[in-house]
Amino acid sequence: MNARDALDLGMADHFVPRDRREALLEALGEGDFGARTPRDLRAGVQAAIDAMEERSPAPQAQVWPHLDHIQKLVGQVDAPTAVKQILRDTRDDAWLAANRTRLEAGSPLSAHLVWLMLDRHRLTSLADAFRDELNLSVQCCRQGDIAEGVRALLIDKDKNPRWRHADVDSVPQADLDALMRPLWNSESHPLRDLGTGERVN
Repeated sequence: MNARDALDLGMADHFVPRDRREALLEALGEGDFGARTPRDLRAGVQAAIDAMEERSPAPQAQVWPHLDHIQKLVGQVDAPTAVKQILRDTRDDAWLAANRTRLEAGSPLSAHLVWLMLDRHRLTSLADAFRDELNLSVQCCRQGDIAEGVRALLIDKDKNPRWRHADVDSVPQADLDALMRPLWNSESHPLRDLGTGERVN
């Protein structure tokens, strides 16, 4: 997925390429962000981003041209069924083929977690999704496949990870429940102020 896809799918509002990052930060740094209302602050930030976007067309979409086909493969099914249908797909397309290969080589546990999180946060707030993502990230570091993926790709570089589960059918619900178990309550969560407009000291 690239920036154009994120915009098309409603996962992002703006695109500023990497080579314009410093210019954007400089423009924000030069802005008048004194004692102004939140609406004024948003307008100032928006103006700086708009100026960068006008000179920075987003790349060509990758997901959008295949969206109908993808939805036919994964619509109204569970994670194991979706994975099997994607891997059985024979459409002759380089982008689809590359992503099938990544899915087949990836962690079965991660495939379940992506599916679970997309379903769980389909209608929640972005703040709630971020809070859940932080919890899941920490739990995955503690008991997921991250260490094995790092070993296979970055340390030993054998590109032969030995995942905890052989395939998506082998992942028990108990393992998913353990990874989703909250590490913090609502009062102690590090991101408890997210979306409230208040800052936690």
